[in-house]
Amino acid sequence: MKGIRNVSLITIFILLSVFYKESRAQVGLCYFFPEQGTFSIPLAPLSYSQPIVFGGFRYIKLIPGGSVYNIGGMSVKGIPGEYPNHKPLIGPFYSVLLSVMPAVSIPIGPIDLDFCGGYFGAYNIMPRVMQGNMDEMLRNYEGWDACTSDMHFKNRINHGWVFGLSVSIWFNDEQAVAPGLFYYMGGSKLDLAGTYTGGKAGQLLEQKSIDFPASSLNYRGFEVQIAIQL
Repeated sequence: MKGIRNVSLITIFILLSVFYKESRAQVGLCYFFPEQGTFSIPLAPLSYSQPIVFGGFRYIKLIPGGSVYNIGGMSVKGIPGEYPNHKPLIGPFYSVLLSVMPAVSIPIGPIDLDFCGGYFGAYNIMPRVMQGNMDEMLRNYEGWDACTSDMHFKNRINHGWVFGLSVSIWFNDEQAVAPGLFYYMGGSKLDLAGTYTGGKAGQLLEQKSIDFPASSLNYRGFEVQIAIQL
């Protein structure tokens, strides 16, 4: 099995060496809008991609890229429907995202339309529970007047599919501006669990344990980017 894997890697390397023609960096701004989450802003180095063209066949590209985000908040899936789960529950945090997308490129005069689809992975740095939103969800579920929670979860690598459209508008043979719109569809298992304490006014406080084994981070949303090809 190991020998087959090594042969495959060597074959891929040879094909890349033979058919690789050119690669031009794209650097720009990108904004991520999480599904049922909080708008995020990019951090330096913002977004970077490296569209690769193979041989003289300019209609097929490979686009590796990466972005760094400051995510305000993301929602959580897998919480039972009886809980009023309508607000983001995890955040804020930094997210480092890498993707690889094969693309079909359609040139129309000075414009290239790149229809992309591929896979992404993202690691979140220092994520935490959004305490106010979590307390509100549990308080409304119990019908209490006050609630405070102590929740924990596992921070795993997010991964999933990404697809979208990038439009390169060429000013000359070397420089172009490339706006794009992409949709990310992925997540990671959270194993959200903990305890919460609360009650109604004038009554004794209650403490309960809670566990959401099916919970996962809803790493889904649209990314809007504007890049300059160098």
